[in-house]
Amino acid sequence: MKPAVLLVDDEVDLTRGFQRVLRGRYTVEVAGDAASALALLEQRSDIAVVLSDMYMPGMTGIELLAEVERRFPEVIREMLTGHADLSLAVRAMHEGRVFRFLSKPCSPDELAAALDAGIAQHALLCAERDLLENTLNGTIAVLTDILSVVAPESFGRAVRLRDAMGLLARHLKLEQPYTYELAAMLAPIGLVAVPPSVVAAVRSGRALSSAERTMLSRVPELGSKLLQRIPRMETVAEIVRYQQKQWNGAGPPTDGVAGEKIPLGARMLKLLSDRQQGLKAERGQTFSALRSRGGTYDPRLLDAAEQCFAGGAAPESGLRDSSFVGVEALQVGDVLAQDVCGLDGHLLLAGGNVVTETVLERLRNFAELGALAEPIAIQRTSKGAP
Repeated sequence: MKPAVLLVDDEVDLTRGFQRVLRGRYTVEVAGDAASALALLEQRSDIAVVLSDMYMPGMTGIELLAEVERRFPEVIREMLTGHADLSLAVRAMHEGRVFRFLSKPCSPDELAAALDAGIAQHALLCAERDLLENTLNGTIAVLTDILSVVAPESFGRAVRLRDAMGLLARHLKLEQPYTYELAAMLAPIGLVAVPPSVVAAVRSGRALSSAERTMLSRVPELGSKLLQRIPRMETVAEIVRYQQKQWNGAGPPTDGVAGEKIPLGARMLKLLSDRQQGLKAERGQTFSALRSRGGTYDPRLLDAAEQCFAGGAAPESGLRDSSFVGVEALQVGDVLAQDVCGLDGHLLLAGGNVVTETVLERLRNFAELGALAEPIAIQRTSKGAP
């Protein structure tokens, strides 16, 4: 399959001529202005290189390539112009992140060489993206597996919080709702440094010492630092860092950030986390109770959340009714419908966990020792259901 390129120029004879010369090597699309070029890029995800003239009706080539860089960052941008000068080249490099700058008249061989270089750069960027995405997905899977084992109850809460975050993000029509769901899932990652006795004290409601409260106040900052080491997790790390921050600026970190300056995801996380805790103690009065805590939450977000969860709205799970199976019948991808405990009552995994290879191995090991309470309540997608 030939690589695809897009030529943008209002000189129809020029683009047709290049199209005739280049079509043996590439799939060549042409556009006479910026609007047509952007529409083609929306339709054609396989375009590797955009080569644009500088002066066209409506939008200059630099403006077009800057917009291409913003909306389609992996598409390589090149410029062809008959008005070449140093200042124009510098502008093109800075504003449009132009990969190659060509002057008219340009020979077919020179043009093909520039396009070949752009196509090679595009392939490199795509390979790096795929590698990074696979690494990121694998890292997240490892982190969530560790959390589900080290802090099963906290992770169980995070699973439920993830569903609420996703629902609210979609209600607010936010881009990339997965980012907000991921932040909810990884919010308790800093608990890996907290002694289990302190986590248990929080669960039981025991009064905490000053040292224990200080320890827990550092959890968001530690979690953020752990996540900052992972490429492309900057937004998630900021949400985790500010997850306990109140609208009026109270709460960690003590940096003076308040109101709209708190990341939106952190404001959502604070509100929904407190709502989750309130659902147990104040059934039917949760939002009234939250509103009574003046200065704690973003008022507009509170209104949106109350509207979103009116009538007990919940995300679609796509899962069938629960069934009970022995550990030998568990499959990767099953969802634990209830908490899984050892025979001594100790929580092993919280309900809502997805069964991964690690989870399955953990449960099998407990079963082999005769320490697992069976059967296990699961939900299975209709595709995988017996």
